Amino acid sequence: MDYETLEGVTATLVELQRDPMGTLRKGHGQPVAVLIQKAPAFYVVPPEVYEALMEQLDDAELVRVVKSRLADPSEPVSLDELLAERDQPSDQEREEF
Repeated sequence: MDYETLEGVTATLVELQRDPMGTLRKGHGQPVAVLIQKAPAFYVVPPEVYEALMEQLDDAELVRVVKSRLADPSEPVSLDELLAERDQPSDQEREEF
């Protein structure tokens, strides 16, 4: 049975065990699908590709956070109001005096 892989470059587990760096070079900077019994078992990914994937995941998470915050209704406030509130003693602080 033939399996589709995400990458066109494949290697067997035996090839990976014999020459790990050669297997990685075989992908010319792209992931290499490692096959076990002709089925993709995992991908060997160069560090640069892995780092780019992690950046994309971080960016996707930031987009999710921004969208959720944009959907959250908020009230406009001025910086002066916020600073004034910060400088005012709280009710608990007033009771202590």
